[in-house]
Amino acid sequence: MSNKFLHPTLPCLCALALSIAWTNLGFAQKFKSIGEDQEVRTVTLKLRKPVTLSWILPASSSPAYEKNTTFSISVRLESPYKPRENDFVVYVDGKVYAGKLDQASLSTKNNTVLFTREIEQPPGKKETKVEVVYTAPNGEPYRPPAMLVQHDFSLKKATLRMLFVGVSDYNADSELPDLRFAEKDAETIFHIFRNQNGLFGKIDSTLLIGPRASSGNLIAAVNAIRQLSQDGEVKPEDVLILYISSHGTLLDDGDFRIATFDYRALAKERTTVSMRREVLYPLREVNCKKIIFLDACFSGKASSGGKTGEGDLSKAIADILNAAPGFTTIASSSATQQSWELDRYGHGSFSQAMIEALSEKANRNDDDIINLDEVFAYVAKRVPELNKAEGKPEQTPTRTDNELGGMPIFAIPKKKND
Repeated sequence: MSNKFLHPTLPCLCALALSIAWTNLGFAQKFKSIGEDQEVRTVTLKLRKPVTLSWILPASSSPAYEKNTTFSISVRLESPYKPRENDFVVYVDGKVYAGKLDQASLSTKNNTVLFTREIEQPPGKKETKVEVVYTAPNGEPYRPPAMLVQHDFSLKKATLRMLFVGVSDYNADSELPDLRFAEKDAETIFHIFRNQNGLFGKIDSTLLIGPRASSGNLIAAVNAIRQLSQDGEVKPEDVLILYISSHGTLLDDGDFRIATFDYRALAKERTTVSMRREVLYPLREVNCKKIIFLDACFSGKASSGGKTGEGDLSKAIADILNAAPGFTTIASSSATQQSWELDRYGHGSFSQAMIEALSEKANRNDDDIINLDEVFAYVAKRVPELNKAEGKPEQTPTRTDNELGGMPIFAIPKKKND
């Protein structure tokens, strides 16, 4: 058959068909070189459904506004891959937000994956820049635009409740020698703590000295705090400081009791307060942070004035709020030692060390915030030094029920020229 009968476009179509055949062969060889069928399907899925990452929380667009120190972030992931928590990294103000993976969560909703995380920032912070990066198995990172969160909340502060007791003068029926500085000790440290408005939002204080420091008034003050707690007026974030400076005595059953202003030797149980049953037990029912400073004397060993007894402000506020309710008790000496009053200072050695600790002397890390660990470390070292310098016997402050650890309790007031 002659070529002149062929359609004039047929040679072109044949050439195109041949070209397509070679192209398909090359495409197939390219896929074949990738490897296993699973990888081919993954690539195909990716071509059909690209990876997208978008914000869910905060719900509003950047900038968002939050009223709490802790807020949630959440992003929606649409991807052919099955993501893991480790595939996500959260950046806060340009730095990786540290924390355990169990603080984050993955959930599936409407065939998409939601990644959710709690973010906590210190009180008083004005704004936070949050970024979330998802890295796919092929190493490609995906991130939505950064979210700017502006904080619009008032700085929450705990309430400080104070109950301070000081007894220096006893009547003749008590058979106890008068103390020279117990009332002054309690009153001085009471006024030091009353100026802590920077660290605490509200200060509710009671000072019992002289005739007001009776057994009935002390028991009533403790029960009033317990009643406030039962009425919901005392919050877990609140702090209670109980400071007692007086004589002490033991009943025949070994019960250690505070000798209040109305103490009578012939009516010990009625005119004293049981530290265990009438102070500690009721306060155990109060759900807040409780700090007890005990500078009480044991009358059987009292002689020559002797007494015996069993940073950044925002961060400090947050540390107080985050501390679990509990007890910390600091006593002026061990159960077998006497505590002493020092004429040179006009205070007991324990109270003098406390006054110094609540200045700048206990501030070990120079953050102008003094915590319980710093207070105890200072008085434990300073009291023996004071006694030795004044020729007094050894006295070692002790700490028990240390459930509050290094919780901040004092912010050094700024000087006027600062």
